[in-house]
Amino acid sequence: RCVARNAVRVCQRPLWRPTTEKIAKLFFEGRLVQDIDKVPLELRPINYESPTRCCVWKDRAMLRLRIIATLGFAVEKDDEIMTLSQYAELALKRKRDEIVAPVLTVIESACHKCTRQQYLVTDACQGCFASPCRSNCPKRAITKRDGRSVIDASKCISCGKCQKVCPYNAIINIPIPCVAACPVGAITPLPDGRKVFDFDKCTFCGACMRACPFGAVMPKTHLIDVVRSVADPQSVTVALLAPAVLGHSTTDFQTLSAALIAAGFDHVLDVSLGADITAMKEAQELPLMLAEREKKGETPFMTTSCCPAYVRCIKKHAPEIEDAITSTRSPMHYTAELARQKWPGCTTVFIGPCVAKRYEAICDEHTDFALTFVEMFAILAAKNVNTKNLKVDQLEIGSKEGRGFSVSGGVAAAVQSFAPGAAKPVIINGLTPAAVKQLKSYAKRGPCGNLVEGMACPGGCVGGCGGVVQANVAAAKVRIAVSQTAHHPQGSPTAVTPFVPAGNE
Repeated sequence: RCVARNAVRVCQRPLWRPTTEKIAKLFFEGRLVQDIDKVPLELRPINYESPTRCCVWKDRAMLRLRIIATLGFAVEKDDEIMTLSQYAELALKRKRDEIVAPVLTVIESACHKCTRQQYLVTDACQGCFASPCRSNCPKRAITKRDGRSVIDASKCISCGKCQKVCPYNAIINIPIPCVAACPVGAITPLPDGRKVFDFDKCTFCGACMRACPFGAVMPKTHLIDVVRSVADPQSVTVALLAPAVLGHSTTDFQTLSAALIAAGFDHVLDVSLGADITAMKEAQELPLMLAEREKKGETPFMTTSCCPAYVRCIKKHAPEIEDAITSTRSPMHYTAELARQKWPGCTTVFIGPCVAKRYEAICDEHTDFALTFVEMFAILAAKNVNTKNLKVDQLEIGSKEGRGFSVSGGVAAAVQSFAPGAAKPVIINGLTPAAVKQLKSYAKRGPCGNLVEGMACPGGCVGGCGGVVQANVAAAKVRIAVSQTAHHPQGSPTAVTPFVPAGNE
């Protein structure tokens, strides 16, 4: 469902946008501590006709937990005694160095406790004589009963061979969405249906959050920290707006920047400017990295660093190639550095579709906080920003190369533009278990190129779970905007930016 509000048209997230917008509105009206305990009751009144769960009381309990996460706290630590107003008071006093990982939190009582993953024979089974499902099962878990195939769940290893060979497509896979979505096996299902999240293994890509249809995984947001800075007359707050926004709003970049300033931000910088710096530095580093690795007898290639979930994945799950990660920092880092040079002592806030950027912001010396597009639009709505009467200044924007960073293939294309002929790209278009295995193999046989671009989300940054538009639609809109943007003066005017990769190598 989409909502149009003062020409800023975005898709509404039914699970966590309403609470985010409500909390931002209460803060700006000066009623956060006094009225936050009423929010679950206001969003689910006693006569609410269509509760999401069994009843309005269960809905209210879930809303309370969502609000705790929106205030920036881990739901797992809730003792059910603290009131929302007490949480709000703590959030309003929180210091920057008190914000720590993990950046995701799990609402166990919202979990549907899905049954174990299993393959199931449906009524479409014809009981054929050849029985390819039985003959291809490596564990002999399939027998024939009453003229139909039956799978013994205790023997099944979920290899999926039966499903692939069934000529009638009669076998279906019933997955556990969050477990199936996690590319690194950080979620373990228990026999009773509960899930154990290992945040030490987690890359914070947010795939589980997007996959769970019951909204059991939530981000711990920086919303309160950001609106406090925005409302503080002594603070200079700079929004670092990611180029992916070109695909997630029908409002153009300049008008959206003016809207952020009207909402209370003092300045806005285009993160494409930092992306240009990243691309140029990586183009300079590439030949040096290749020569150094060849000299050490290692496979000569370099991999990118702009996606924090991808970098964390390599460090945690493919450490064999960790030294192939470029030393160049991300566009967010360089844009935040530009902001600190322009406005010393300012508070920098990255705004993009990526939840993992919140983890990077915690670790980055120049970035204070990170918001998703869901939270940005919630702030604009809470402030009732009217884009019709805004004074729109023409801010400096990045180049074709920098703006293309937000879609898969864009980073590699930008590096190739600054180093024509030197880069031979390999694209990791979304992290999967197979992609992680592929990365590990590069330590021995190397990739088929010399520059590995890695993006945790299929489609690139535009596919982040904090976005408001589907990845393919957002990517198409970004490509249109990129095609209308000029090349960087130091880039190749014939470079194709970005690539349109078919998938992983």
